[in-house]
Amino acid sequence: QSLIGSLNHCAYIIPAGRAFLRRLIDLTKGITLPHFHIRYNSDTRADIMTWVTFLQNYNGKSMMHDDDWESANVIKLVTDASHTGFGAICNNSWFFGRWPDHWLSFHISLLELYPIVAAFEVWASTLANKKVLIYTDNVATMHFINACSSKDTLVMKLVRPFVLKALEHNIKFKSMHIPGLTNKRADALSRLQLQTFRRLFPAADPKPSNIPSDILPSNMIPP
Repeated sequence: QSLIGSLNHCAYIIPAGRAFLRRLIDLTKGITLPHFHIRYNSDTRADIMTWVTFLQNYNGKSMMHDDDWESANVIKLVTDASHTGFGAICNNSWFFGRWPDHWLSFHISLLELYPIVAAFEVWASTLANKKVLIYTDNVATMHFINACSSKDTLVMKLVRPFVLKALEHNIKFKSMHIPGLTNKRADALSRLQLQTFRRLFPAADPKPSNIPSDILPSNMIPP
């Protein structure tokens, strides 16, 4: 309870951190005496390690973001996933890739989440101290991003590094739904249709951004 109180105080300054308090609070339910011992489960340990990693690297400085999401300064991130691959577009930068075999059995909401997480890693320096509006055509993925949490263990394996990267780089984010029919550029990337993508987006950078090996799908969730 003391730990929860301290982290709850931190969450006033870093609101996204609240996502990693819920499971700690749930562990105390039904406990009536303060000397009772509570055993952490794996999810709770992972949440605590997210806090530890952030607090060890946080420099104590953050820019205050306003609530205007209509400003020209808001960066738009557009992503998509299919059962073939994934893609993401930020300004004129872009990347895409094919799923490893063991990812083909994952539900589409998890697949849609990956390029968002990868984008925050790939373009962290561009997104630092900015507000990012994330467009996805999957409603469940939109909710995962806005809540920074899920009961799905595999989803949380992606949500934790995503939120941690946002905290480390002072990125304020919000996700919005985009109808699939209007998400043609990212859809072409997710289907590995590069010629179609080039035709739809001639101003795109000549080459895709590089995805570091440690955040490739096969390393984010190993088989």
